[in-house]
Amino acid sequence: SSHSGLSGHSSNGLVMSEPPPNGGEGTQNGSALIEFATAAAAGTLATGTLSEELDSIIRDVAQTGQTGSYPWDSFRWLLARKVEHILQEFWHDAPDCPLAEGESFDNVIEPLKRSILEPQREGPPFTVQRICELLVDPRHTYKSTRRYIYALQRVVLIRMTEEVFTHRPQEPVLGNDGASAGRKRKLPPEAANGVVGV
Repeated sequence: SSHSGLSGHSSNGLVMSEPPPNGGEGTQNGSALIEFATAAAAGTLATGTLSEELDSIIRDVAQTGQTGSYPWDSFRWLLARKVEHILQEFWHDAPDCPLAEGESFDNVIEPLKRSILEPQREGPPFTVQRICELLVDPRHTYKSTRRYIYALQRVVLIRMTEEVFTHRPQEPVLGNDGASAGRKRKLPPEAANGVVGV
């Protein structure tokens, strides 16, 4: 019986990495995404929560890490809206983020949205799965608006796309000598040479 448990587990692992079995649903969600993005880009989007169809796209990417079936030009609008919506909910429940005098919370949200929507961004950042995970279950780890914003900033303000990241040439890794030499450079020359106190 333990053998069947193992095969069931590996079978589930395989299903997770395959595209959703119902291709029609993906197409339906894809067209809902394109309609949403068109309205968002035109500024005619109604405020409020996202439809279940659109939320399911974010859940799909959070689970699989695959964005290929969703055009980035449309998907970015969905991410920007979801980031805005979740942050406004956080701010309503826990307004613990310091604001400059005369600044509104929208001033905090805007740079994140701008980064996602930036035209120079040719594809999703390599952190897109983590972004979606944070958007699907934001309160799983974070109770504080400030900490949640920092978590989003770490994964959203990344410029490198998934494609560039996966095709990046390997860089030499510094060993302990390189790391310790880096620390020593910050010390005064006398301390680095061991002259102090002699």
